[in-house]
Amino acid sequence: MPNSTGGGSVGTPSVNLFEIRNASQTGTNFKADIWVNLGSSRVENLDLFLGLSSNASNASIKASAISGWTLLDGQSITEGVSIVTIGGFSSSQATALTGSVKIGELTLSLPQGQSELSLGFLSGEAGLISLSPYTQTYGAFKDTNGADGVYSIAGLTSGSVFIDAFKAISSSELSAVTSADALAALQIAVGRNPNGTAAVSPYQFISADANGNGSITSADALAILKMAVRRSDAPAAEWLFVDERQDFWNETSQSFTTTRSNIPLEKILAVLVDPAVRSEVNLVAMLRGDVNGNWARPAGSQVLTADYFTALGDLYPTAIHPSQFGLNV
Repeated sequence: MPNSTGGGSVGTPSVNLFEIRNASQTGTNFKADIWVNLGSSRVENLDLFLGLSSNASNASIKASAISGWTLLDGQSITEGVSIVTIGGFSSSQATALTGSVKIGELTLSLPQGQSELSLGFLSGEAGLISLSPYTQTYGAFKDTNGADGVYSIAGLTSGSVFIDAFKAISSSELSAVTSADALAALQIAVGRNPNGTAAVSPYQFISADANGNGSITSADALAILKMAVRRSDAPAAEWLFVDERQDFWNETSQSFTTTRSNIPLEKILAVLVDPAVRSEVNLVAMLRGDVNGNWARPAGSQVLTADYFTALGDLYPTAIHPSQFGLNV
C-alpha cells in the first residue's frame, strides 16, 4: 500500500522517530505496525500521540510485549481531533531500547467502500528525542495493475513514498528450493563459491539468508534444507524485492559490499522514492532459499536481455555492476 511521508525526527535517528509499517486493509478493517527508530540512542521511556482522519473509527493500539518494558495499549482520546496514544517505560537501564523496534499494532475501521486514510504523528518523544510532526496518507491514489506485472499509480506529487511489494507463492515456486540450494548456502557460509568462477551476487546472499539475521551460517543451510523437504518448522517461503538501482557496489575496492556476514536486513529493502524526481521503479525479486535461482518463470513472461543490464551498469557505473545480475564481465 503506497504511503507518503514528510517531516522527521530530532536527534540521532536519520528517519522518522515513529513510523507506520506493513499497512494493510481487508474490507473495512485497517491495520499497521508502529515502530520507533532510535538509531544509536538508548531510551527508557517513550510516548506517541497519533491523530486520525475523521473517517476512522474504533481505533486502538495493541502494545508489543518487550522484555523489561511496561507499555500501555493505546487509548483513544479527543482533543479537537480523534487521537490514539501509546506510551511506556523500561524497568532499568539494562532494558533500554536502541535501533528500530516495533512497539505496537494499530487497528481501526473505515466506512464501507473507503480506503483513504490520514494519520497525523502529532507529538511524541523517546528519551530526549522529540518527534517532528508529520502525516502519512494511505490508499489515496488510483492505481492499475497489468497481467505483465506493470503497476502504475496516478496522482502522486512530490514527497517521500515507500514502495513495497508482495507476491503469493505458488506450488511450482516452492519446488524451486531444493537440497542443492541448501548445499550452496553451506558453501557460502564456509567461504566457498557455489558458482565456480562467477561472483556470488548480492541477490544470492539475500536469498541464502533464510533466517533473515543479516549473515549466512550453517543454520541458514539447515533452514533451506527444511524448506526443501517441507518440514513444519521450516521458514516460510517468501518473495523478497529490492530496487534494481540499489547500490551493492564499492567503487574503490571494486567489489560488492554484500558479503556472507553483511547482508541487508529485510526492513531496508523497501524502496524510498520521490515521484517528482523519479517516476519509474523496477524491482528485482528473490525467492527466499532459492540460492541458485532456478525457479521457473511463468509462461509468457518477458525476458530481459544482457544488454538491458549492461546498459543499467553504464547508466549507474558507481552503484551497479553487471555481475550482480549473473553476467560475466
